[in-house]
Amino acid sequence: MQVQSYRGYFNKYWPRNLSPAVYERKFSYLDIYGWADGHACAVPYGCGDLQVGAGARNKRYGRSQTYRHPGGTAWLVAYAGGLSAFAVFAGTVVMWRRGEGEADWAAPVPVGGQNLVPHLDTVVTPDGRLHLFGVRQDLDVTGPRLVVVHGVQERPGAGFTWTDVGNPDADGDPVRARELGMPYAVADAGGGLTVFVRDFSREVSVRTAGPGGDWGPWTGLDGGGIRDALVAVAAGARTDLYAVTDDELVCWARESPGGRFGKRRTLLHGSMDGTLAVVRAVSGGDGPVIAGQADGATLTIAQDTGTATVKANGGTGAVAGLLRDGLLRLVRRNDEGRVDVTEPHPPGEPPVWHGSGVLFTGAPAVAVDAAGVAYAAVVGVDGRLWTCRLDGLVTKLAWRAAPPHPPCPRCERGFPSLPTGTPRMSILPP
Repeated sequence: MQVQSYRGYFNKYWPRNLSPAVYERKFSYLDIYGWADGHACAVPYGCGDLQVGAGARNKRYGRSQTYRHPGGTAWLVAYAGGLSAFAVFAGTVVMWRRGEGEADWAAPVPVGGQNLVPHLDTVVTPDGRLHLFGVRQDLDVTGPRLVVVHGVQERPGAGFTWTDVGNPDADGDPVRARELGMPYAVADAGGGLTVFVRDFSREVSVRTAGPGGDWGPWTGLDGGGIRDALVAVAAGARTDLYAVTDDELVCWARESPGGRFGKRRTLLHGSMDGTLAVVRAVSGGDGPVIAGQADGATLTIAQDTGTATVKANGGTGAVAGLLRDGLLRLVRRNDEGRVDVTEPHPPGEPPVWHGSGVLFTGAPAVAVDAAGVAYAAVVGVDGRLWTCRLDGLVTKLAWRAAPPHPPCPRCERGFPSLPTGTPRMSILPP
């Protein structure tokens, strides 16, 4: 089972991310809930929540729909000539594999982790090993305890060993430690790792490990007001970290793996929706950074040459992307909860979107295998991995489902055994 947690009433303080059409539809239901529509209520449970009443719009309820643990787009990766995909089910990480030259995906298998919240960040180091970063949530009488965890292969193709990386607020008030953001990591050319999280103060905390795997202390970057989304781009010795606030796209730079990050720079002013992602480039490395803006109306493409803001197509969540031969393709959840994919277009020019695919959760992902074939992927609300090749006409994309997880009633860390037809996902938005 995969469970998604949403921010509740407090989402009125988070950036609005629903298109006007979805916002109005959501409020039509909230008006019924609050009895703002004055419907007949001769029923035992009464008329509605009169504390909400007709004032929901004034209180800004419902202007966003935000995951408590928002996912990034780096959970699908090129690996061993093929592709691997990762997700968290029942608190445990599962992995799908598609080998080199194989047409079909294998059924997912558990690869460790325990009590993990949804979503992972995935990094491949130059030695070919996979690294997984997530957050474990242990329940205690004093409340939940959150810690960043790291799953690493001893060698390419081996199983994963899981260790704790810690929590930058762990030595202080336990309430502060509960506000840990999701980790985002980057590998440098020498095999070192750097992991970034949003801390209680809404600043960025950083921890770095050398090629030998020993982690240094947590350190902080200047500047606050950070939302959940963080992404890092490594090019040679340089690393750039991007983040969003309520109304800015910001960036820090580090010139070498052993160096320090410089002062925060503002790349863009505007009302942001809290999402951020890095585009995959077919030629290797990373492409532009994509930031969402309020109401799902526009996207900002950030490149070395500057930023460009283009019209979007509504929708919510992080945008996955592919850069091939100077042309960009974007993948995002649309207002119906399915997949929108754009026609190839030059970065900075208005994209043409087409809807396709299945209802899904989390964020989409894009990766390129060793043969140079690009794929988009989502995890459907049916709990299955769905993928399609990003070539040919966008109006004829063929989404295919990987095999489901086999029943495993005695697995120590696998899925629970569920009757046929039982949904494996619970989605309860506010």
